[in-house]
Amino acid sequence: EEAILGGMSLGAALISRRARTIARPLMAYAVMEAVAGLIGLGFHDLFNVVTGAAYQGLLPGLASGPMRTAATWSIAALLILPQSILLGTTSPLMSAAVLRLAPAAPGRVLGWLYFTNSLGAAIGVLIAGFVLVERTGLPGVLAAAATANLLVALVAFVLARRAVDAGDAAEAPAPTGAGASQSQRRLLLWAAGLTA
Repeated sequence: EEAILGGMSLGAALISRRARTIARPLMAYAVMEAVAGLIGLGFHDLFNVVTGAAYQGLLPGLASGPMRTAATWSIAALLILPQSILLGTTSPLMSAAVLRLAPAAPGRVLGWLYFTNSLGAAIGVLIAGFVLVERTGLPGVLAAAATANLLVALVAFVLARRAVDAGDAAEAPAPTGAGASQSQRRLLLWAAGLTA
């Protein structure tokens, strides 16, 4: 838990200061989601290889105590931190993109974004914990989450490309009053909920 939350916090801290100046935050968001999804697709196999090697080679040679604990935590952090950092960047990037779509009402826009993301996270935990684990096991849950990441990345990529083609506000700082269509905003909110 500490590695996940710490990684997400680190990712958010690293990107949040730059999110406003990134020329195409929606495209950057799509890239982060896609990379996280690809890592998720290969994570189960990577986890098995790394932990198998650790339990067969590294950990038996360490006496129980601080060295073994440090090695175990380091292995866990190395496995979990990359995607946690990537996922931490997604909220600031999505916020920057959505604010460019609707610059006139930042409080309302960010409130809805946070709500849909939190609701999606809660629903995802319930479905993963009570349905998918029983039916597909942990590898199935990982595959489902990775697939969701990739689908959201695809939607964000398509919207980002449309924004570039149309010269839309989603990918360039917008003057006050500029905005996007209601359907684009809804689609981004659905994407935020799904990816959570």
